[in-house]
Amino acid sequence: MPLRGRHGLSLRILHAYETTEGGTGWSTHTRSYLYQVYADDGREFIAFHWHPGRGRIALPHAHFKTLSEPLAMGKAHIPTGRISLEAVIRLLIEELGVQPIRQDWERVLSRTERELIEGRSWHGQPPVPGGPLESRGSLG
Repeated sequence: MPLRGRHGLSLRILHAYETTEGGTGWSTHTRSYLYQVYADDGREFIAFHWHPGRGRIALPHAHFKTLSEPLAMGKAHIPTGRISLEAVIRLLIEELGVQPIRQDWERVLSRTERELIEGRSWHGQPPVPGGPLESRGSLG
């Protein structure tokens, strides 16, 4: 999706979730996410991923595609801990010059992120048997 702002950025969001009904009502759990930021020329330059059970990296991580000096870092999996969509949107607005579509964006992001933090089932790094960077299947 194209974003308003001076740099012509765009954002791609892939967010897999599961909704279940339990004794206290319905709950939603994130199963994986990919948040990708593209430059005006269509090249991805920042990506935040968590895709357990797919590939060799199970932990949440980032890719910074344009970092090339002194090392080529585009394919490096940089551990991040859990990244909310709200945090990515805040980064885009506050640091990368994207224009918010609402005047009350800070209040809305703070409220929804607070709800996420209060209801999440894991903090920072998800529990992964067998080592922090090796994927051994779904985090069920």
